[in-house]
Amino acid sequence: MALMIASDVQAMGRPKSTAKRWLIGGAKLAVTSGLCWLIIGWIDWPLFLTTLQNAHYGLMVIVFVVASADIVVSAWKWRILLLGHGIDFRLTDLSRWYFTAAFFNAFLPTNIGGDGYRLLKTYDNPRGKARALGALLLERITGVITLGGLGYLAALIVWWRTGNTLAGSLAVIGTIGGVGTIVLLLLIWRVGLIGPLGRIRLLRTIVDKSAEVISDWKGQTGRMVAIMALSLAFHVIRIGFIWLLIFALGTSVDPVELTVALFAVEVAAMIPISIGGIGVMEGSFVYVMSSFGLNSESGLAAMLVLRVLTLVLALIGAVLYLAEDKVRPVAVKSSSPVSP
Repeated sequence: MALMIASDVQAMGRPKSTAKRWLIGGAKLAVTSGLCWLIIGWIDWPLFLTTLQNAHYGLMVIVFVVASADIVVSAWKWRILLLGHGIDFRLTDLSRWYFTAAFFNAFLPTNIGGDGYRLLKTYDNPRGKARALGALLLERITGVITLGGLGYLAALIVWWRTGNTLAGSLAVIGTIGGVGTIVLLLLIWRVGLIGPLGRIRLLRTIVDKSAEVISDWKGQTGRMVAIMALSLAFHVIRIGFIWLLIFALGTSVDPVELTVALFAVEVAAMIPISIGGIGVMEGSFVYVMSSFGLNSESGLAAMLVLRVLTLVLALIGAVLYLAEDKVRPVAVKSSSPVSP
């Protein structure tokens, strides 16, 4: 993940060759077109249009407001992560950059594009670039851990309650993945692989910088708890407003089953095989939710309306980007990276 974000930052200042850019773009366009064609043949379009016509648009306005507030929650979490390294940016600046990152995410193949922009905005700080990257990585890691935990717990509950095969498969995969990760981390710690890695010339700087960044968090248990709490709040709010969006479309779903589906969508969205995740996100959501009893038309309508709301948020980010002062704000060094 670190290499993905770092390479994306470099790519923002280094154009790809024309042939490679066209090849990648053409492949993504082909995948996007194919997935959209499959979805078109999957849907009962008269029923789909009826679902949209009967929607409660007043509730959708509430969904938009809550989705906007969720971005501020993410910016708040980002600020606490930076403070953990002794870097102090204003919440207003971080929130504005988060909205702008949503614009980049909406028009680039993966969510890494927005991360690259946010990383560039926090590079100028008195604690060094490694800590700006460290805060961004830890934000991603804690988000994945929280969503993974929620998705795994939800899959176990659905499997136990209904015996759903898909939920059971996700629960088994989650168990294997979780146990495997724990065993790997224990092996790295017990065998002491970090030291030998640090002696490899190409990895020495990365290992040393990583050790410095990690050392900032010693004695900051309270701040880490706050980070995990905000991460949990973000995902719970997101599940809540998507549930409300489906309700506004005239149907209702089990929030636990919805959690499983959204986890699958987030994982699918990380695969850069289509333009902006178009087709991948919609298809995965419709497929998973249809196994839980939601008709495909309501599932697709929910994802399309959600994409429209996301584009509106992205346009707000575009306006903020065009209006922002191009002189990059400089962070203030806090009194101590380990202060509560």
